[in-house]
Amino acid sequence: MPPLPPETRHPMEHPFKPDTLSRFLPFEPTSDQQTALQLIGEFLAEDCHEDFFILKGSAGTGKTSMVKAITDCLSSMEIKFMLCAPTAQAARIISIKTSREARTMHSVIYTPKPMRKSSGIRLVPKQNREEDFTLFIVDEASMVSGKLKDNQQFIALKPLLSDFINFVKEGNERNKMLFIGDVYQLPPVKETFSPALSLQWLEGEYALEGQEAALQQVKRQQETSYVLQNAIGLRNSLQQGSPPPPMKFVPFPNRKKALEHYCQQLSVQEYDRVVMIAHTNRDVNRLNSDVRKMIFREPDLLSRGDLVLLHANWHGNGRFLLKGDTGTVVEVGKNIEEKEGLKFATAEIRFSSPEEGSFYLTTKVLLDTLLTERGDLHHDQEQALFANALKHNATFRKSRIVWDDPYLGAMRFRYAYAITCHRAQGGEWAEVLLYPNVLRND
Repeated sequence: MPPLPPETRHPMEHPFKPDTLSRFLPFEPTSDQQTALQLIGEFLAEDCHEDFFILKGSAGTGKTSMVKAITDCLSSMEIKFMLCAPTAQAARIISIKTSREARTMHSVIYTPKPMRKSSGIRLVPKQNREEDFTLFIVDEASMVSGKLKDNQQFIALKPLLSDFINFVKEGNERNKMLFIGDVYQLPPVKETFSPALSLQWLEGEYALEGQEAALQQVKRQQETSYVLQNAIGLRNSLQQGSPPPPMKFVPFPNRKKALEHYCQQLSVQEYDRVVMIAHTNRDVNRLNSDVRKMIFREPDLLSRGDLVLLHANWHGNGRFLLKGDTGTVVEVGKNIEEKEGLKFATAEIRFSSPEEGSFYLTTKVLLDTLLTERGDLHHDQEQALFANALKHNATFRKSRIVWDDPYLGAMRFRYAYAITCHRAQGGEWAEVLLYPNVLRND
């Protein structure tokens, strides 16, 4: 929860005037920003009984600046709000941009419980006991799913969007939601649209009342950015139903030059400084392998300074880490253990969270998943590890919880220098290197 004074007031004690929110912008708003801010101010007023507001806008239209203005205004008026996002990466970015604490939606509304016989997490809905009025702000809302997924990593009884709305309204029926996102980004996996950005879906599916506003004018100063220009071109083609324009980019003469440039830009202290994005796991793995050879010359499977992406949920030391969390290897033990033909090492990894910044974990790491195409083991390998834990670990034999065994529950990684397009959703980097599937300049 943002750091507000303990005594908070309902918005009705501070009626919003048309220019209340715009006064917190550090620049003169565009006409559509001014309209949106006035509508949001009316949405937060005492006599408005609507449940949600959708703020839509593509890259460069000023969504983040408006979020900061809104949170600064609410804080100054001592009105409670909760800033969150569907992923840890998106939460960290909006936290940095607004200088406010942001949390993942999952951490706000769920208590994670380990599953028996798998590394999955059962997501148990929390009870919202906070009775004070609160505005829940969701950034990168295009990624919020409205369908229950067949996901072995996260087990829930209802879709994320449904559980989130239930949590919001459980505390105080007058609580409101502000969904912010870009409808031109990828929708949730296996969905054809973003339900949290659909006025009709929220009103029809959940019997809520709301309104929306769209930002069209590009405000970001870096209008010469190729990323921004390409995003604007794609948005316009989608709106007009026309073929996408040719992409603007700085070409490299060959793949080696591109990899050398990436290595020059890379900083393990700022692993979101630069990224490579490819279409397939095969290309991602090739890029990761080649970068590691350039950085470490003759690398071990895991080396000090490696960037890694957690490929399975992990529990230990009183923490839950989720699939997709990114870390930096601080140290790797020299002793390599083998169990059922698989290799394990003890490593210290630096992670970060929107809530507390950097933290360090020393734990056992499974090395073999670094070499597989998708970061998974074969079924027979999993079964062999399971049988070994049953035979040698009495605690696991009783609980059947994978994290009660250091080998079954070891961290499983992929390298994080290159990632797929879907994994990049909600991220932000100073520089992006694209590896198109159609070009093979090796």
